[in-house]
Amino acid sequence: AATTTTATAQTAATNAKAAKTEKAAEASTTTAAAAAAQQQKTKAKAAKASTHSTTAAQQQETPQRALSEDVVTSPFVKVNPRALQTTTECEENSRWTGLPWVYLTYTERVAWGELGWSETWWDLAWGGDSSGVESIAGRCFGGSFLIGESGSATCLLGELIYSYDECLTASDAYEAEYSGDLYGLGEAVNDEYGTPGCHIQDRVGFEFNEASLTGAVSGYSPICKYNSTIYGSCPSTTTTTEAPSVDGITLLEAIPEAILTCYGDLTTDQQDAVRILGYTISSWHACMPEAWEPPTCSWPSGIPTEDADCLDRLDYLLDRYDPTSNWDDLSYRTKEAMVTLGWDEDGTDWANRLTPKSYAKPFAGLTPPSTLSKTEQNAATFLMYTEDVWEGCEDDSECITRLQRQETEMATWGLWSEMASGLQTRLKVLGWTDTLWSAGELPASASIDWDKLTQSQRVAATLLGYRKDVWENCVMSDCLTRYNYVVAKYEGLSWSDLSEAQQDAWTMLLHSEALWEEGGM
Repeated sequence: AATTTTATAQTAATNAKAAKTEKAAEASTTTAAAAAAQQQKTKAKAAKASTHSTTAAQQQETPQRALSEDVVTSPFVKVNPRALQTTTECEENSRWTGLPWVYLTYTERVAWGELGWSETWWDLAWGGDSSGVESIAGRCFGGSFLIGESGSATCLLGELIYSYDECLTASDAYEAEYSGDLYGLGEAVNDEYGTPGCHIQDRVGFEFNEASLTGAVSGYSPICKYNSTIYGSCPSTTTTTEAPSVDGITLLEAIPEAILTCYGDLTTDQQDAVRILGYTISSWHACMPEAWEPPTCSWPSGIPTEDADCLDRLDYLLDRYDPTSNWDDLSYRTKEAMVTLGWDEDGTDWANRLTPKSYAKPFAGLTPPSTLSKTEQNAATFLMYTEDVWEGCEDDSECITRLQRQETEMATWGLWSEMASGLQTRLKVLGWTDTLWSAGELPASASIDWDKLTQSQRVAATLLGYRKDVWENCVMSDCLTRYNYVVAKYEGLSWSDLSEAQQDAWTMLLHSEALWEEGGM
């Protein structure tokens, strides 16, 4: 009786141990909730299984369309690396072999440059040849289209495209040759501050701007159309800058020091560059050509391994991206990824702990905007999230363990008057007030099953750390586990340590301060 009835009174404010307990539930209600929880589990597993069969059209869903209030867009999005498979044979390295430096995208050149590569040494190491290619030209495709230099508003070869239909043709041609690499063209925009005509936002996707008053914009590259009859299917012109001689330089001498440095010994910006290029910690050196004599590296200290417990990996990321830290201390690529996921650029929301609504979306399994978009998934992956961690380890850990973690976390939020405004905003959606919080009382929404909450309430609860099973107080956990949880919750607490709500609940069970001090629970 104490196990189920005492759980009607919860606390979330004053004590790391004295926080939210199980809601009181009659047998019929518990049975119904358990059935609902089991049904939701089945649906969740089905949704995750469907991730691998998501259609190409779903993967190309553009985030720039009309959005609901629960969808977050970003003013600048650059985190969209090409997919990199982690295979023993590292077949993905074939994408660099024979690829001239000048054909790397803007983002790739910056990242590889961060790691020490230059055009001359890159071409020597990977067998590319930039000497016969115009240095400002990008990738050609479709027999007559070329990606111009990033940040330019002109084409040194070919002409700019000012027709939406022709831009759509270019977008389709690119998708046919480089499927899934960039978003396809969406609806035309009229942005007087944007790059005019047909262009791409680097490593993101095609755009067409009807406005023609502006010029070059950093991070955007024009799409150029050239005469294939004159230049052939993929033109090349002689660069005006002669490449430095590499006579006498061996292959190993051409490889930058950072390339042969273990991931854990790289600088933060270099580690970011490794991940923006699509590599993981384990694939960074495992994927290097043997001729380069890559080092044998141990796993970096302080970072959980890829097969570590889900909650351990979650704790690492919670600490790595602790919103109580300074926004400006984050690396610039980390901030770009955060902005992609909905954080504001100046860090105001970060300081106020107002987590973006995108964090309440499933990682995959549905069609955007109901799930993360491709760009958001790439940003989350760059930040080292995996799908199970993004989902709060719901399917990979004991519910009671996560309930205890939730109570402990909420107990650190302190007094209502001193609480971060972003946390207050989410709590208010669920019905919490200063009075309820201070008394350790739960709002009326706490007695509502997860599936019967409004969409806004579910989003707010998820952003505060809840998942369906934790919100419903782990009704699927076995009796002994639940009993041990309640015993551990109140063990060693004096009557004065209990919140008003808890004292009232124990009093209803005919407890008193004298009895409690004599023998505890």
